[in-house]
Parts: sequence; structure tokens; C-alpha cells
Amino acid sequence: AGLAAAEAALCRVLDHSLAGLHPEGVRAAEMAVRLVRWLSDAPSAEVGSVAAGVRTHLAEWGWVDRALAVLWAGDPTSDPVVGRAYRAVYQAVRERRDALDLRFADRLATWTAHAGTLAPGDCLLVEDVLAEVVLPLARTAPPLVLVLDGMSSAVAVELGEELGRSWIEASVRPGRRAAAVSAIPSVTRVSRACLLTGRPTAGDQQVEKDGFTAFWRAHRTDAVLFHKGEIGGSAGQRLAEPLVAAIAGDGVVGVVLNTIDDALDHGREGGRAGWSLADIGYLPELLDAARGAGRPVVLVSDHGHVLERGPADQGPRAASGVESARWRTAGAGGNGTAGAATVVAVGDGEVELAGPRVLYGDGRVVVPWREDIRYTPRHSGYHGGASLAEMTVPVLVLAPPAVGLPTGWAVLPPESTTPSWWHRRPDTQPDAQPGSPPDSPGASVVPPPAPVVQSGRRNRTRAVPPGAEPLFAIATEPTPVAPDPPAPGGADTLGARVVASDVYAAQRRFVRKPPAPATVAAVIDALAEADQTLSLAAVAAVAGRAARRPEGFAATLERLLNVESYEVLSLEDGGHTLRLNVSMLRTQFGLEAG
Repeated sequence: AGLAAAEAALCRVLDHSLAGLHPEGVRAAEMAVRLVRWLSDAPSAEVGSVAAGVRTHLAEWGWVDRALAVLWAGDPTSDPVVGRAYRAVYQAVRERRDALDLRFADRLATWTAHAGTLAPGDCLLVEDVLAEVVLPLARTAPPLVLVLDGMSSAVAVELGEELGRSWIEASVRPGRRAAAVSAIPSVTRVSRACLLTGRPTAGDQQVEKDGFTAFWRAHRTDAVLFHKGEIGGSAGQRLAEPLVAAIAGDGVVGVVLNTIDDALDHGREGGRAGWSLADIGYLPELLDAARGAGRPVVLVSDHGHVLERGPADQGPRAASGVESARWRTAGAGGNGTAGAATVVAVGDGEVELAGPRVLYGDGRVVVPWREDIRYTPRHSGYHGGASLAEMTVPVLVLAPPAVGLPTGWAVLPPESTTPSWWHRRPDTQPDAQPGSPPDSPGASVVPPPAPVVQSGRRNRTRAVPPGAEPLFAIATEPTPVAPDPPAPGGADTLGARVVASDVYAAQRRFVRKPPAPATVAAVIDALAEADQTLSLAAVAAVAGRAARRPEGFAATLERLLNVESYEVLSLEDGGHTLRLNVSMLRTQFGLEAG
């Protein structure tokens, strides 16, 4: 009953004629209701393993954290009644999230004792990201590795949502993004060094540079790594000339961007309610350069972070062996010298971690799993602890359409990365007027496609190597490919009825090389089931080989379905989303409703 009332109230807000003048207030209301949906789904507080924890955090709980950041900022009008309601939701969700962090910390303590590259426990370790993700991709085209220092899952899913409008995302494991486990403690000097050298280590920028070059040299590949002071160009040029030349070349390029991590120390993150591409210095320019060079991009973090959300007068926790805001040595000896020192007690909200991946404190440290614990003066945010937000390392793989994917990888439609509770459920949405777009893509998700081997022409200067799978390349000669989707076989679906109609037959005569009727029927049915809206990537996943060029395929569908120029099918969101007006489709093709 509470959820139904919240959904109805949100619908009234969204339908209000002045809603467009108050975007921040509307956004806070949407996030509050999303969190109520998540609570109503009664998610289990159980975390089966460290691997399951980090994967689910990136896939779902990171979205929860993203909404919590907005709800913490609250209603911009400071309405006291609304503020109390948001506070109640925030506290209820925070309690559920604390329970998840506690379960994760328990699993982490057991896993850490023996975890390593030879025994990862089904986890992707941060030190294995180069070998497991970047190296296979480099065999198809040299990638650009963008390290967003401190990027949490909450930040990653928001950036991924924006990137999904202009890039094709790929998945190492079909159906989900990759998530790695940070080194311990989850601080930059440890975890970023592990990421960029491909081995458990700690060190400064020189260690990272030397290790990055050595890793790729061992695989007979040139590589170069750029840090903060080497990215910006001189007058008239946004990026430094050596960086531009490297991206235009044939070697692997790595770039470290410190915007997020710097914001935690310098106060900017404290008042933020989200991140966009434009907020991260040089990120849009680097992505444009990669696209121009035909490079895939690996967007990865070294660790996440937690935000300062305690009372203004809350001070740090008194403890011995303090080395940083969120970790301390298990003895009184200090960094690397604990040895035989007296072991200190582990307090409430903390966990002791020991094992080969604990690279400070002589292999044994005490870290907080609760977000509200810190050992140093107040900042906007912190990292080093054992919470899911700190230990989860998001890995997003972006590819231009002409670049191949390694065997077994798949295209990841945006719909597959969004939890179902993020959008309004179809039974709670008001009746849409014909031609009006819904609030957002529905909860229905198109399953990720199985990898399909396709033929491809050369990408500017690089051919797609054997074993790679081009995303949507244009075929230059007949080659064996996956067959079209099977015919509807008499199934009385909306799509089958459309392609069997006389109107469709007449439309088809005026389209050169139209797709197979079964393909068109499958796309219509997928759009109808997905609340009438899908991304082009999801449409391509349904259509298979017929959508090697998604934009061209969408244009062909428009010619087939837009009878007498009525907008039955339309491209929206800058040409990245396809919308089907089901009511008009039935009218134009003479189908009875139902």
C-alpha cells in the first residue's frame, strides 16, 4: 500500500505542468520512490561470496548508493514534510545496506586469508584486470585504458548510463559488467599499483609507469601510461601532444584521471548528488580521441569510496596503529612493521584482514566495514575500508561499432545493466497518450545476445583479426553467419500479425533488401514487451546479423512501419533510442486491439 501511494504521488509530480521548472526536486522524488521499490522487493541481506558481493554491488546496490546520494541532498526547497519523508527512506535503506556490508565483510575476512591469482575464489582481482580484460581486447585493437581513481559503483553506473547513448558497451561475461576486487587496504598507492602493473605491489607513479610498460612488453606490445601532469596540452590544444600522438598510434595507452579521488579530499564530493562525463576533467576529450582512432576503451577504477554522511560534530574514532582514514595496522608497530607487536582489539564496525593480498601492515590490517567510521579529520569521502562501495572495482568496456570483440564476449544493451526497480512498473504508470514517450524504458529487459561471428571490413587502418567478433561491421562478401531468427511459426504475436498483413506486404515492396519478416516481427514484439522503447544496442541484439549497422537498420524499419509518414516508429534521445507507438501500429496495419 505504501509503494502504491508513493507511485501515485510520483505520477502526479511528473504530470504537473511545472515539473520541468524543478528538475532537482523531481529527481529527488524519483530517487525516493526508486528506493521504496527496492525496499519493497525485500532483497535478501545475504551475500553468498566475495565474488557475488562485488558483482551484485555493481549490478544493483551501486544503483542504490547512487539514489542515496541524491536523497541525502534532499528536496531543494527544504520543505520540512518532504524532508522527513526522505530521511525515513534514507535511514531504512541505509540499514539494509549496512547489513549487506556486514555480510560482505564476514566473507571477505575468510576469503582474504588465501585469495590470490592462483586461487581467486571466482573473483576478478584488480591485479588481473590487465590480463583478463585488457589483454584479450588488445588482440582485436589497441585499447585506451582510462583509470578513474576512486570511481565507485554508484559513479560508474551513472557514467555508464550516459555513455550508453553514444557508445556500444561490451561484456566479458554475457549479461553483466565486470567487477573486480580491490587490493587491501583499498587505497590508491596499493590498489592502483596492482591494477597498472598486473601484480600485487605497492608504489608511486614511477612504479605504475614501469610496471605498465613491463606488463605489455612481456606480451610483445608497446604501451605508455600518462598521469595527471602529462594530460593537459598547451595553448590551443586541450590534450598534450605526446598523449594525442600515442592515442593515434598502435600501442596500448593508459591514462590516470584523478578528479573523483581529488574531490574526496577537497570537499567537492560532499555536496554532489551525481557525476556526469563533463564533470571529470579530460574524460570527454579522451573518449572523443579514442573514437576517432578506432580504439576500444576500458573504463576502470582502482577502488571505490564512501562519502562523509555523519553529523557535523562527529569526530574520528580513537584507535591505535592509524595509517589512513579507513585502515590501521593490527599492531602498534605502524606500516609494514607490525611484526610481533601487540595485537589491538577490533572494534564495532571493523574487521581484521590478513593474507597475501594485504600489502600493508605486514600482511594484517584492521579496516572498517561501516561507512560512518574514520580515523582521521573530516573530508568529503574516504577509502581504504572493507565496505562494498570501497572494495568493488567497476570495469566498463566500450567499443566503436567497427572494432571486433574477443571470442565469447557480447554486446551489452543498456537495458541489461539497469535493475528492474529503477523504472516505474507498467502497472503503476498512467495511461500514455498516443505519441507521447513513456517516463523511461520499462522493466522488461532484452536478454543479452549470444556472441555471433560476423564478417567485417577493415577498420580504418586495422583489420579485425581471426577469432574476433565485429560488433556491427558491414559485410563485404558472403560468409557463413548466424541464421535469421526463426519464423513466428503461427504464433499470434503482435509482430507476427503485422508482417502477415497486406499493408506490410505493400510497404515491403518499396524497401530495397528488407529484413526477413521474422526479424521485423521479433523487433516489434521486443519493443512491445519493453514498454515500447529500446536502445539501438538492444534492438541490434534482437535482430542479430540484420542489424550490423543499427542506425541503417532503424531507418529501414521506419520505412517499413511508418505508413503514410505516420510516426509508428521513431528515433529519440539523439538517435540512440527506438520507440514504437503500439496503438498507432495497430491502427495503421488494420489490427484489432489486444
